[in-house]
Amino acid sequence: MNRIRLLVSGTLALFVFVLAPAGAQQPSQLSQAEKPKPAAKRVWSNDDLESVRKPWDEFADQKRAADEAARVAAQAPAKAAPAPVAESKTAGTDAFLPKTVDEAENRIAEKREEIQFQMESIDRTREEYSKASSDQSREALKKKLGSMTTDLDEAIAELKALDRRLHELKAKTREQPPQPPAPSSGS
Repeated sequence: MNRIRLLVSGTLALFVFVLAPAGAQQPSQLSQAEKPKPAAKRVWSNDDLESVRKPWDEFADQKRAADEAARVAAQAPAKAAPAPVAESKTAGTDAFLPKTVDEAENRIAEKREEIQFQMESIDRTREEYSKASSDQSREALKKKLGSMTTDLDEAIAELKALDRRLHELKAKTREQPPQPPAPSSGS
């Protein structure tokens, strides 16, 4: 019985000293050869960043753009009113600047109503965008918002041009005293 134990323990010792180190080297060699290469680090592009933007980010960008447009318009001299052709780009029948104070005030009131309507439409579209479930509908709404924002910016620019024209007309009426009616030449 001792001989069997001695034989078994000898075999185990032989295995531990001879075969185990060779076996231990093989898995480490295999693990080095089979190690998967680490995935390449992802490089984010602007398109990727736009996909993670939220509606309030879009609103903040639009607000900044509107503030910048207002600042630029405020810095422009009052006499640098846009040409009638530039204003008619979106105004349609409003091809010319108003010629009277009353006309200017009426058109300013109309333009303010138009701007209010556009802002309400943009708010509704933003709400739809935030509730959109598919990427296709979000993309379509995003394009629609871009177009609506452009229209709103143009309307604001037109309102500012009308406001400048109103101030010019008021200044002209203050400078010129009322003219008496011309005498009739029928006598």
